[in-house]
Amino acid sequence: MMDSLSNRNEGTGNATGGSRRQPPRRLGDDRLCYTIPEAAELLGLSRNFGYELARRGEIPIIKFGKRKLVPKARFEKMINEKEEREVVE
Repeated sequence: MMDSLSNRNEGTGNATGGSRRQPPRRLGDDRLCYTIPEAAELLGLSRNFGYELARRGEIPIIKFGKRKLVPKARFEKMINEKEEREVVE
């Protein structure tokens, strides 16, 4: 039984069985889109709250099948507009 448990994570590329998730890139990289968790992290928010904001339309998204991405240009524009509104108020 120990052998079957120890082999459970073989092939995952990580001794702990976790994913190979890379740390999110910062603004200024050359990609056109962010994932929702990356956009949430850039805002200092949790992954789940990022998905909630995307669902409510507060973070701009585009869909490719089931995949949802945050367009970098619209995301940065949204941030700048919110900053300008905060200064005016």
